[in-house]
Amino acid sequence: MDYRRGKNDVRKNDIDLFANLLDKKFGEFSEKTSKMTSDIIEKKITESDEKMRSFVEKRFAESDERTRDFVEKRFAESDGKIQVIMDEKITGSENLLLEKLDRVQEILISKMDKIEQNMQELQQYYRISKLENDNTALLLEMIRESNRIIEEMNRRIEKLEKRTA
Repeated sequence: MDYRRGKNDVRKNDIDLFANLLDKKFGEFSEKTSKMTSDIIEKKITESDEKMRSFVEKRFAESDERTRDFVEKRFAESDGKIQVIMDEKITGSENLLLEKLDRVQEILISKMDKIEQNMQELQQYYRISKLENDNTALLLEMIRESNRIIEEMNRRIEKLEKRTA
């Protein structure tokens, strides 16, 4: 056990001596190299900052380009989908309008047929009415002529009666 303790004490002394030596050498080295170290550190920080800035700018540019490509792709896809939907809606609307126009055309044709029938009836009525008017005019003319003849005959009869009386 003593042997172990002695060995540990020697190690501890060696470590203490070595630590003191390191402290001394480090102090000397620290004074000599503090300016060099600060210059080197400043240079390394500047280089690191430039590399980091370049890296970040490159990453932002790549990200921006990927985002732009993604957005353009999405807009193109969306535009295509919207175009398809609009085409479907327009086609549906056109079909509805054409169906409505067909119904309206059928209704108008039906009404035109009725109007044409009414016109034919009116023409027939007009012809009949005209014929009746013509016949009535002829009949009136005949009655007038008959009245004239009767009046003349009555005058002749009166003249003859006056002569014979």
